[in-house]
Amino acid sequence: YEIYQCDWSSDVCSSDLAAVQAYIDGFTPSITPHPDASLLTRQELWKHHLDEYYRWQFDHELPRGLSRKDRQAADSALYTKHRAAVYAAYGWEDHQ
Repeated sequence: YEIYQCDWSSDVCSSDLAAVQAYIDGFTPSITPHPDASLLTRQELWKHHLDEYYRWQFDHELPRGLSRKDRQAADSALYTKHRAAVYAAYGWEDHQ
C-alpha cells in the first residue's frame, strides 16, 4: 500500500487534494448564449445557465472526509469557473 503525505492539522491527505483538483479541473463549462438573450434580463440569463453548474455537481462527487472549509473552497472554485464562462459568453464585464 501507499502512504500519502498528509497535513495532519486539517486531516487532508495529498491524495484528497489531488482528487479535489481533478474535480475542479474536470468541470469545463460550455456556455452557449441563449437565442433570445436580447429579450432577457441578465438575471434571467444567469438562472438559465445555472442548470449546467448544478447538474455537474450532482453528477460528480468530492472525496469523502473533506473538511467543510475544503468543500466550500472546491465549490467556490467551480462557481468561479462557471461565472467566468457565462460572463465571457455574453461579453459581460466582471467586477468581482
